[in-house]
Amino acid sequence: MIKKLDLFLRHVRKNKFDSFLKLKEFLEDNEETLLDCDKSLFLQHLDALKITFREYFPLPTVNNAWIRNPYSIANTSENEGLTALEEEQFIKLSTDGDLKSKFDQLVLEDFWVFVKDSYPELSNKALNFLIPFSTTYLCETLFSALLYIKNKYGNSLKNVKEEVRLKLSKIKPNIDKLVREVQAQGSH
Repeated sequence: MIKKLDLFLRHVRKNKFDSFLKLKEFLEDNEETLLDCDKSLFLQHLDALKITFREYFPLPTVNNAWIRNPYSIANTSENEGLTALEEEQFIKLSTDGDLKSKFDQLVLEDFWVFVKDSYPELSNKALNFLIPFSTTYLCETLFSALLYIKNKYGNSLKNVKEEVRLKLSKIKPNIDKLVREVQAQGSH
């Protein structure tokens, strides 16, 4: 995406708007040109977007190469950005032969989840690097569930906490078992 943004920046500087079809159509239909102040604002926004993308998706560096392969010989030397505790955990992890075979079998994210109990600090740092948007996914899912529940029941539900919890849960209830275990109400 960064390369695309660089391309957009070059094109806008040259007054080429092929990448922005609606803007191009508007300028052509109205026989207009983009004012310098608007062009400058456009370039500022593209630069800001590029910076934001770089924050979310940093370039792969030696500092986080250990995440991609903790068993690489090059990664067993000093790793910048790790605390003393994380470095100790890294040394233990990188010399653990059993985990090396597990690393070869699992997808990268699954491996870091697998070692979470044994190496929590390293695992958390690796997963935060590999999965930067995990919390936004939950928020979006929560919002969608809330909209669904509110649309289905309208304002009749004042407290939707339990309904939202059920909607977000990955645990599926065993309805047959629940029905069997419910004690019927006797008549009075």
